[in-house]
Amino acid sequence: MALSDQDILDFVGENPGAGRDAIRKGVARDVSETTVWRLLKRMVEEGRLEVSGKGRATGYRIAGAAVVRAHLSTPYNRRAPVSYRPEFLDAYVPGKTWYLSAPPLCQRSCPPFYFSSISQVGGIGR
Repeated sequence: MALSDQDILDFVGENPGAGRDAIRKGVARDVSETTVWRLLKRMVEEGRLEVSGKGRATGYRIAGAAVVRAHLSTPYNRRAPVSYRPEFLDAYVPGKTWYLSAPPLCQRSCPPFYFSSISQVGGIGR
């Protein structure tokens, strides 16, 4: 079985912090440790994997935006469920309250004079 970068990324995405030996056993047992080490080293240099620890405690994680891609490529039924605090959602009253304060809501897209008009009116959503 040939070992591909995607095989390693898939395994590390499902097993963050996995070591070199665990990756080899989980992805391709017939590939030598040296080959796995070379692939992992190259992927770290390319910025696709991050390293934590040293020596036997070395672990690998998917780096940067690759984390998001790995999460989105995971089937819905295998993702960790998301929960919400009901009291947070129940406290919202349309047209009277809002979840975000005024500056973060339109910090980049609003003209400078907009913030002064918000403070005069009393906030966004009123």
